[in-house]
Amino acid sequence: FFGLAQTGPGRRQLARIVARAMTPDGETRIQIGKLSGLIPFNFHLDRFILGDARGPWMAAEDLTVHWSPFSLMKGRIFIREFSVQRINLNRAPELKTETDRLSKRKLPSWPATFPRLRIDRFFIHQFALAEAMVGQAAVFKIEAKVRAGTPAGLQETWILVERLDGPKMVLQFHAMLYDEGALLSLDATLAEAQDGLIAATLGSAGPLALSLRGKGPVRDWKGTFRADFPPVGQCESRIQLDMGKPFTIRAQGNLAFTAGFLSKPVAAWFGSRMQFSLLGRFPKSKVLDMERIVVRTGDLALDLVGSLDLKKTHSKGRFTLRCNDLNSLSTLMKVPSSGSFSVEGSFSGPLLQPKAEIHLRTWGCKCHKLSFSRLDGKFLLQFLEPLTGAFPKVGLRGEGIVKGLTLGGITFSHQERDGKSRGDPCGFYGSCQPMDDSR
Repeated sequence: FFGLAQTGPGRRQLARIVARAMTPDGETRIQIGKLSGLIPFNFHLDRFILGDARGPWMAAEDLTVHWSPFSLMKGRIFIREFSVQRINLNRAPELKTETDRLSKRKLPSWPATFPRLRIDRFFIHQFALAEAMVGQAAVFKIEAKVRAGTPAGLQETWILVERLDGPKMVLQFHAMLYDEGALLSLDATLAEAQDGLIAATLGSAGPLALSLRGKGPVRDWKGTFRADFPPVGQCESRIQLDMGKPFTIRAQGNLAFTAGFLSKPVAAWFGSRMQFSLLGRFPKSKVLDMERIVVRTGDLALDLVGSLDLKKTHSKGRFTLRCNDLNSLSTLMKVPSSGSFSVEGSFSGPLLQPKAEIHLRTWGCKCHKLSFSRLDGKFLLQFLEPLTGAFPKVGLRGEGIVKGLTLGGITFSHQERDGKSRGDPCGFYGSCQPMDDSR
């Protein structure tokens, strides 16, 4: 077989065998071009094309592999070089049948292969993504090295991704596992110039800079996350990860907003800087349990617990929002304001269009000519459109009581026969909903 594989007819027959082995369902279409070199040790493939019923969706040109099959006898995979001159990824493949989906699930997982893999040089000179994949066409260079299964129990991965066309983008990733996978050292950075691809997916022009660095036990890894996104602001956070089951993340840090990012009503309450902390777990794939999220800024405090289905983008949970002093509204409303409030409630529904049941209580509130000593009410809030705009339409209905209500010097309270006000509450109820052209 070895001698036959070095001949033209033998190589063509080998290509056909490999193509049939990679397409057991008969629906995936593979084209393997001309093979050359010393098969199976060092060989070159001039083209490799994957397709489906719609036609080709991925094409690779000038693929070179230098490896040592003898390493398999020791239970390892040793690749000296894996390089591709160009890969064109035009779109995602179609998965029409249950067979396709099952075949996809049965692919070997990377973590199972990683401890036995070593790649001295992985190089894709041009990795081209079509507009259908990421919203705009882009070409990248990808380099990588993988070292695992060393006598000292070291596993190391280094990846470099650079954009070759358009605004400059550089992604670097370096991870090292020591002591048979017990300790992890991680250094990951991303820097993208203005009008870049990633910032565009976030709905902004950029620029963007991200970093995650740290070292520690895998079961209790600690690091620092930093983000500099001028259109929004800056974030710095201490992160603690438990990579067991369930995967757990803890974070505590500060977020400083760029001037003008927040609307005036929000900025009047939040100011330009906030502190946050969170604890979240992934009990199963694509489900995030938010065991606690705390946000503190100025006189505002938000506590939230809940869950998020990342696949269905559905959320539910409970929250408490407290404000100790409404004086921060004075500048916004251009009239003196004072008092405090507390809101407790629950929410559920689509992530960007939830509904909420809230219990509002206020104390000593005053705004210009309106004041009341206390308000206690329950409301149902329904967002009538997604939370993608500054002022989404909402529907509101509720009822409650208000005490010590005064408007323009007129006090609304029950007077006893002795002329003294007992501060009896006034009841209220009602609903409101915007008209089609209102905001």
